Amino acid sequence: MEITVPVSDMQALIKRLKPAINWRGALPVLTGMRIHSDGKVATAMTTDLELTIESTVNAEVNGKGGTMVVPFNPLTKFVGALNKTSSVTISQDIPAKGAAPIVTLASEQFSITMGGLPADEFPRVGLDKVD
Repeated sequence: MEITVPVSDMQALIKRLKPAINWRGALPVLTGMRIHSDGKVATAMTTDLELTIESTVNAEVNGKGGTMVVPFNPLTKFVGALNKTSSVTISQDIPAKGAAPIVTLASEQFSITMGGLPADEFPRVGLDKVD
């Protein structure tokens, strides 16, 4: 999965989702932002299991959509260092079935690669729709 978002939009998304990040939780996946996309919009979510925040952002989805969990702190620092007129590309690769995901954050200026968090471990809080 790979999405590209303008930096100004990503900064606004990070600001909206930050209150629900669990910085010291027992579940490492709670320190990440879940991003799901299956079209031109990416839906991001954070939760500390008491508070869940979900928001959307217009994104260019390269290839097929999917779901990934990006560590929030490195994402925040990376996006904060970018020029507001540029864009950020977030991509995930899973090298083998059962292997830990690899996340790459890239811009026109620089890129970083780091370990991602398993999307299937992200709590289903707010993900089930009630009819």
